[in-house]
Amino acid sequence: MPNERPQVITLMSASVDGRTALGPGRSQWEELDDPRSAVSEGSGEIWEHVEAALDALHAPQVKMLGSESIVKASEHLEPLHPIEGDTEWLYADYLPEEVVRNAGISVWLVSPDSRGRLRSGYKGTETPGHHSLHLVSRKTPAAYLSLLHEQSIPYLVAGTDRVDLPRAVASLGSVLGVRTILSIGGGRLNGALLR
Repeated sequence: MPNERPQVITLMSASVDGRTALGPGRSQWEELDDPRSAVSEGSGEIWEHVEAALDALHAPQVKMLGSESIVKASEHLEPLHPIEGDTEWLYADYLPEEVVRNAGISVWLVSPDSRGRLRSGYKGTETPGHHSLHLVSRKTPAAYLSLLHEQSIPYLVAGTDRVDLPRAVASLGSVLGVRTILSIGGGRLNGALLR
């Protein structure tokens, strides 16, 4: 049923001492490139096997990854172009018809990003049936929301100061009919989802 809150499954690996990352402030790409990852995860084969098994078992319509897993907190970002005039219209859910009504989308690649850090224009469409969608808040810079509009990247507004995850998860269910979310984020995102 589209109005039911989606099931959330979290997937992460940890070292024997309970760490989910090889060091603070590292992105997913640094983790994958680090030779120590190959020792613990067998060059990613175990992770890929587990993710494929979860895909087969649950057929998630959303795969969620935290913005700091993609862009390091310390990474320099190009400045956004300032927006003139009234920006209130940007703070409504943006679900462009040509993207959202595309019958071929089976998996949304979702990232909570209330600070507006994911500026690359990545759409995730190199994998057939996938498309990115951002979760933002009322505090997200208007210039960033304008950039997402220009790039036809959908977003849902959930929360005032930062992304309200329970509200965002509920919106994914009620607005897009999502039944299952697989979070492959780090400990921070997965911990917030579990809470």
